[in-house]
Amino acid sequence: MVERPEETLEQSVLRWKKSLTQKYGSPTHVDSHVDSECSDLAACVIDKRATVHVDWAFSTRQSIVLSTIPMGDDASSVRVKISYASGQRSDGL
Repeated sequence: MVERPEETLEQSVLRWKKSLTQKYGSPTHVDSHVDSECSDLAACVIDKRATVHVDWAFSTRQSIVLSTIPMGDDASSVRVKISYASGQRSDGL
């Protein structure tokens, strides 16, 4: 989870997306939806009128996902989540 002091959720998402894109290239998949009437991304995430899900998948079966996650019932509780998965299976495949 990424703290976002002094910036809106939208600013934080855009900052992290830019940073990850600069390092890893364009995302492989973007599944983000924001209601056209949303003026506050965090409030819309809470109301389920917005989702952010951006994936970087690599041939090594590793992946990085940038998403938003509400940690409570108010807009200030929404966090940016950056997760990494190695994609390795225990059977070596």
